[in-house]
Amino acid sequence: MASVVNEFVTSVDEYYGHYLDTTSGYLANVKQMLDRQERTRAAVPAGTDLDSLGFLYGHGDPNDPANRLLHQTTQGEFKRRNARGGRNGMLASHQLIVLLYSIWEHEYRPRLSHALGLTEPNELKIPLLGDLRLLRGDVIHHRGIVTRETVEKLSVLSGFKEGAEITLAEDSVEALTRAIKAAMDAIVVQAGAPDPLHRKLWHVK
Repeated sequence: MASVVNEFVTSVDEYYGHYLDTTSGYLANVKQMLDRQERTRAAVPAGTDLDSLGFLYGHGDPNDPANRLLHQTTQGEFKRRNARGGRNGMLASHQLIVLLYSIWEHEYRPRLSHALGLTEPNELKIPLLGDLRLLRGDVIHHRGIVTRETVEKLSVLSGFKEGAEITLAEDSVEALTRAIKAAMDAIVVQAGAPDPLHRKLWHVK
């Protein structure tokens, strides 16, 4: 049982590390764009709004007709979406929510339930991960907009408002991953307790 918990916690830590690498990369993108704008300022007419100029991703020389345009935006939007608190960071937190709940639900919850001697995976209910399921549903099915059902059913996580976009700041993502690890630690501590004592840890709806 402990080995399953350790494996899940390791996976949580791996995905959180990926999130940290990703968000750090966004900030590096902003710095690179600012450096690029500083270098090109002298080459454009005075008063030019550099943030309004285009920024392109593509394959090949941009001046070659055979170039394949992959994505285009403005330099200003590129900076805004990569800035701390920008849309890229928000989307990264959405991806983390989906990944963490998916590996729990489809891989580790069944294995841990079996190790604990439960008949069905659904018998193992951890409120925090139940809340993650609700947020994951809003990310997948409602473009990250919090629904009334989610607000009414959240039992551990708070601060989400109906109709608002799910926004998790970096400190909130850190708190979430720490809370998941703490919940797993608690399962290990309580694993030796006879049924139904250990079930006090798990909220059965």
